[in-house]
Amino acid sequence: MKITEKLNGKKVLIWGYGKEGKSTERFLQKFCKPLLVTAYEGKIEDIDSEKYDVIVKSPGIPYFTDDPRFTSQTALFLEQFRDRVIGVTGTKGKSTTASMIYEVLAAAFGEKVVLLGNIGVPCLDCYEQMTEDTIAVFEMSCHQLADLKVSPHISVFLNIFEEHLDYYGTFENYFAAKCNIANYQKEGDVLLIGDEVPLISSPAKRIVFSKPEEGKYEEVFNSDATEFGGAGNINAGVLASKPCDLPRGYQHAVTITLPPMGAVILKKKKTQIKSPDRRKNKIRIVMRFMSGCKKYFIITMILSVCLSL
Repeated sequence: MKITEKLNGKKVLIWGYGKEGKSTERFLQKFCKPLLVTAYEGKIEDIDSEKYDVIVKSPGIPYFTDDPRFTSQTALFLEQFRDRVIGVTGTKGKSTTASMIYEVLAAAFGEKVVLLGNIGVPCLDCYEQMTEDTIAVFEMSCHQLADLKVSPHISVFLNIFEEHLDYYGTFENYFAAKCNIANYQKEGDVLLIGDEVPLISSPAKRIVFSKPEEGKYEEVFNSDATEFGGAGNINAGVLASKPCDLPRGYQHAVTITLPPMGAVILKKKKTQIKSPDRRKNKIRIVMRFMSGCKKYFIITMILSVCLSL
């Protein structure tokens, strides 16, 4: 169902008025014709839910229910666009991975690619950019995933460690929230998953990737730090092959690999070296990294799927 169809003529409560709540309000004002819009910050006990047709809850508010009136930006977005979404989650490395996927796809498809979600861009802020051939790279936190009933067409689940236990109570509950990135996938979907992530039942095509041995690297290109200008964490690529020193001034950021070859992303330890053309330089480095890792690099797998979208 289209988001506008679900919200037009409805009494809508925005529960949580932070960055995402304000984004929801802007979306309603620009694209919908709701009967009523109310913004609220507070506890569930003070909400008269019978007064509203739709309650859009911000991520991180600790309330779980099967009441179909409760939804979220992420749920609304996926209900309309899930076939065009690459979702990325994991306890560590999801921002770096999502950013790199976006940069490579943007180099291939230009403005038909958007980066959104937990990276700092509420998904409904990109609603107007979503055409029938737009690809959305969606960084997904556990809070955004927690009460979903729909999963992305392509899901990347990097890793899982104990975190947010003050919110979820147990590791099992935290893992269950993360699993929603794959729980509702369909046949024909793709799940790229780290080999240390516990088994998830999904009808999607499963591609398992593993972590190379720490500290064993072979450089793909010059380790001179002046070579690696650009923004963000994507500054150097290496192959897991034989022992050697890491490029001077860099540290391990995240591993996203496919056997039998491994690849890691490094990040600058301190200050970034600025480039006159930051975006171009960043893309060039990533593309060279892809070339070094051949078909086993995770981005290559994602690109091949995107070409069939």
